[in-house]
Amino acid sequence: MNLLSRSSFAPTALCVGLLAVASPALGFAPKEPLPWDYAYFAFAATSIGFFSIAMVMLRAYLWLSYSIIAALLVVLMASVDGTLAYMLSRSSRFVREAPLFFGAVTAAAGFTQSAYLIDPGSWLKSLSGPLYLLAVSSLLLISGYWLVDNLDLLYVFLNVLLLLMLASTVLPPLSWPAVAPLHRRLAVWTPAMFLVFILGLYLVDFMGAQFDFQFRDRINRIAVLAYLLYGMGFALVYLHLQSRATRKAEQEVEIAARKAVEDELKLKTAQHDFEKAARIAHSRHQQLREASHDIRQPVAALRHAVTDLKNSLADKHSEQLVQIIDYLDQLAASYVHESPKDGLSDHKEVLADENGNECVSTRLLTDTVFRLHHKEAQSGNVRLTVHDEGYSVNVQPLILVRLLSNLVANALKHAQASEIDISTLSSSDTVDIKIRDNGIGIPADLIRTVMESGVKGENSDGSGLGLSIVASQAKQHGWLFSIDSMAGAGTCACLQVTRVGVK
Repeated sequence: MNLLSRSSFAPTALCVGLLAVASPALGFAPKEPLPWDYAYFAFAATSIGFFSIAMVMLRAYLWLSYSIIAALLVVLMASVDGTLAYMLSRSSRFVREAPLFFGAVTAAAGFTQSAYLIDPGSWLKSLSGPLYLLAVSSLLLISGYWLVDNLDLLYVFLNVLLLLMLASTVLPPLSWPAVAPLHRRLAVWTPAMFLVFILGLYLVDFMGAQFDFQFRDRINRIAVLAYLLYGMGFALVYLHLQSRATRKAEQEVEIAARKAVEDELKLKTAQHDFEKAARIAHSRHQQLREASHDIRQPVAALRHAVTDLKNSLADKHSEQLVQIIDYLDQLAASYVHESPKDGLSDHKEVLADENGNECVSTRLLTDTVFRLHHKEAQSGNVRLTVHDEGYSVNVQPLILVRLLSNLVANALKHAQASEIDISTLSSSDTVDIKIRDNGIGIPADLIRTVMESGVKGENSDGSGLGLSIVASQAKQHGWLFSIDSMAGAGTCACLQVTRVGVK
């Protein structure tokens, strides 16, 4: 049951309050309606029609009972002031009995409405039975036409029933637990104020004021007009709030639907991007496998050739060639995550952990890098040295050798240095492995961007990928990579790894 339509119960109090004023005695004699009368009743009928249409539009059909009671009230007024008798029947009996008939019907309708609208869950619902009984009693007054000659006594009972009905209109709002406080106050105090007003009129009349019919007619019309305007106002408010609530609900549904579509689109886009990335990754992995295969074939052939020439080569040169070939073999295997069979993996001090890290000596790593590049350094008149105390570190040795080798190769190719030094410096829990040269250095404006892919020095003829590979691989494995350089004073590249013990 709609809260707002419940709150519009208050206009009914105006309606039934007017009945007690409108029916204290017999009606006027038939009179011809004046233009004002036509305008008044036309306005009343239009207001009732507007209220009814509004309730139908809002599908609040239950509250059309207000329109019925309001229409009964207007007819009752017309029967009291002689307008109805002039239009239908000018007999004295009609003038005398019509107000009683319409008053009884209106009282019965009011009691029935109050009894029906009391909330079933409230203890006040126990009063529904007596209210229905009062409704029947109101209708029984009509039978008095044939039982008594003097209708004044029946009008007295009718006035009492109308006053009781006015009081009963307070019961439904009191039984509604969900009624808003403002609506509850309006529904309770409006009929209460009219009840006090009516009782005040009776008291003044009883004390000797003796209101005439014209005065009562004016009071009735003013009260009816107030009721109609009041009811129409509630209908307009109801229509406005209902329309606003409907628009708000539709907007919320539209927003929710739009958000659902956007989320679905984002999900599909993310799924498409993931599938695309998976395809690219698979394609690149396949390319690396093919490249690794292509590289390892000549490496194998070279290994056999070196074995055949081993007796004719000096031991020193033979050992160096074997180490270089082992490194190339391991490098090719690492691209496809294969387990290398030779080289650095033979020097494990402990088993690799779940991340592939091993506890190795930095001396093993730096010596391997030295052996890979010292011939190239000699041919370029570059003095390559190693200063390493041999600290134990927890790393993936092949990856770290690859990065250190990349740094040394970068210095040999681009630094224009005469000296390159590989050194280690230990703290309590880390080891810094440094590649220092005395070359031309890196310009200050490039020092921050030189580790980005494709960025290279002004005199470099490379692709700019060397340092970016070192930076990305170091970050991936949790190592700190930094570059300190000064133009004309050389460059120092540092990889900081985790130390696990003393040498």
